[in-house]
Amino acid sequence: MTLSLAEAAAAEAARVLESLGSSPTGLSEEEARRRLRQVGPNAVRSHGARPLAVLARQLNSPLLLLLVAAALVSIVVGEHADAGIILAIVGLSVGLGFVNEYRSERAIEALHERIRHTALTLRDGRAVAVDVTELVPGDLVRLGVGDVVPADLRLLEADGLQCDEAVLTGEPVPEAKTAKPSPTTGPLDLPSCALMGTVVQVVVKRLVAIEDLGNIQVLCTSAAGASLFLGFLPMLPTQILLNNLLYDIGEMTIPTDRVDPELLERPSRWDTAFIRRFMAFFGPISSLFDFATFGVLLGVLHAGAVEFRSGWFVESLATQTLVIFVIRTRRTPSWRSRPSLPLLVTALACATVGVVLPFSPLAGLFGFTALPPAFMGILAGMVAVYLALAEAGKAWFYRPRAGGEPLAVERPRRVRRIERSAARWSRRATP
Repeated sequence: MTLSLAEAAAAEAARVLESLGSSPTGLSEEEARRRLRQVGPNAVRSHGARPLAVLARQLNSPLLLLLVAAALVSIVVGEHADAGIILAIVGLSVGLGFVNEYRSERAIEALHERIRHTALTLRDGRAVAVDVTELVPGDLVRLGVGDVVPADLRLLEADGLQCDEAVLTGEPVPEAKTAKPSPTTGPLDLPSCALMGTVVQVVVKRLVAIEDLGNIQVLCTSAAGASLFLGFLPMLPTQILLNNLLYDIGEMTIPTDRVDPELLERPSRWDTAFIRRFMAFFGPISSLFDFATFGVLLGVLHAGAVEFRSGWFVESLATQTLVIFVIRTRRTPSWRSRPSLPLLVTALACATVGVVLPFSPLAGLFGFTALPPAFMGILAGMVAVYLALAEAGKAWFYRPRAGGEPLAVERPRRVRRIERSAARWSRRATP
């Protein structure tokens, strides 16, 4: 019953049947059950959620290694606060990324377990529908137009048959198939065989929470621009790291958030062009208020270096944390869409910690100082204006456009057919 695919492709059909102990009428039900116990299910086993594999992917990050190295250097030079913040960022990022990715893999695995497909197979001379996981060597399978090949098959009869093997080879042109023996010149050059497609996972998101480079970049650009006319660093490295740590903690509950029902009515696709437009539109609004804060601190309050850093820390953390309630939904005004309770609590707590920190006993450790009441009043007004401007910008950004692109864009028919084919493989549930 052992016969390689290359050997089967080069042999006559009758010899293949003989080698596999089968016949033109197929196997008997009893023999098929015996072979199933012997060889196991015809299933792709690539959907198991393995914790150690997920953790290894989270740790396999050059940026993570760079941060660990920076923490070690900070310890050596005596900057223990910096080292503690860096290690906290690393731990939070790895832990949060692991939880999110492992949960996603478990969801995909559970979803995949529910998929069941059958193949028309000859058993005892009759065509019966058999679960594709129960196909065994020697089974005779009938293929029709539009069917997904349920296993690697040696063709016994073929009339004008073509197979789209793009999921294996990437070639856009279908391959012509024949029942005649055809010696192979490569692992996929098998004209007399129909090949089982590979499974393409398109739902799982590697969520590495440490990919917070957008916020770091905004803080470091704005800092670089301000440094052109300041005689001091607008924010110390420790303060930037602390800012990002608190922001990450505040947003770590985003996976618990609710999604507006209208976004679930039909499928939508991952659109990187949309993400670029979104960043290009809303990014300058945040930078504009950073510079407005600089103006208030320098021109109105005549802040020195320590006061300036404290004020900008509070403003930047408050605006980037609270704006999540505006941009998390397309509804206008935003309060028409309720966030989840965990997201609401962590985001507000993060902003509160940022406001209280300059007045706390820890202020000196991080280079902060208490801010005058006048600035706190101005800050509250600026945050309110920023959120209002973001709300107005959102309404304009999502405005209906004549002939504009809908939320769910229909893809070409051939692309949809290939994706359906690639996703139609079953996996036997494990006991």
